[in-house]
Amino acid sequence: MKTFFAFSLVCLLGLPAHVLSGECLLENSVYEDADHHEFQLEFGPASGKKADVTHTVMIKHPKRGIIFEFNLSFGMGFAGAFLSPKEEREETKNHRIHFFDEELKSADWEEGAPPYAFIEGLGFADYYGKDTGGREFILGDPMWKFARCRTARPEQIIGSPQTGPTQQLSSAEWIAGGGHIAAYGNIKDLSGKDEGRRYLHIDYVEWLSEDDCRQRVKSGVLQWDIDECDLEVRILNENPQVRKFTVADDVRIIYHYPGQPARTMTWDRLTVFWQERAEDTRELWDGLWKIHRRDGVVEMMEWIYLP
Repeated sequence: MKTFFAFSLVCLLGLPAHVLSGECLLENSVYEDADHHEFQLEFGPASGKKADVTHTVMIKHPKRGIIFEFNLSFGMGFAGAFLSPKEEREETKNHRIHFFDEELKSADWEEGAPPYAFIEGLGFADYYGKDTGGREFILGDPMWKFARCRTARPEQIIGSPQTGPTQQLSSAEWIAGGGHIAAYGNIKDLSGKDEGRRYLHIDYVEWLSEDDCRQRVKSGVLQWDIDECDLEVRILNENPQVRKFTVADDVRIIYHYPGQPARTMTWDRLTVFWQERAEDTRELWDGLWKIHRRDGVVEMMEWIYLP
């Protein structure tokens, strides 16, 4: 692990520093993995159940849901901060967490959230831990970089400096790599050029992890049979709202099948598939899509294969 950690530090020397991080309290901060694999590290205030716990911590992924939930404590014995699982078990292991400033020197969080963080042993715990998809979407041991300051609850993610004005997102949206706002949905309409613009009409859906599905069913929030959470694909659509976004002129449209290289198509080509509705292209015009937008402009669209 020492080799990987040193390599991560070297790679991060070229990353831009997030100057707003020091102005955000750690309990309101959200970090993203520096590898842009859409993992998020979210800090929250202490629950108050334990005197030595200063913050709560959550690690999540859009397709896996909540992966870890920790308490953050400061251990006098080993003069450092560590994360301990909220659900304590006999085999429970703690994870040391380290914070770094813009020059990658050790930092603390007394005056604000540091630009970077690293957590020891996450990759091993995720890969060999409970079945939350860790071998399909590998977390590994990434370096975390500050992304934004949260002013609402963790599940009500807001925009970052890269996305323009601060905004509250829906439960189906999240901040992806590069500051894009991402979401899954079903395309309802593709509008042609109107005064030089193109539009996408989409009905958002939520892609639930098995754990998130079971938690919602047990809490009564989701009116499903618990066995439905065993399905390979768990898509929820409780909001009938159709959203309309402008589509960038240079929008990138990607589609690929398992075992095949990714392909791209033009907006005009996708429009033809949508208008002609041939049976051999049904999966493209009647399937699930993932969009990446910056503010109200869609810059990338990705067709999602469903087994």
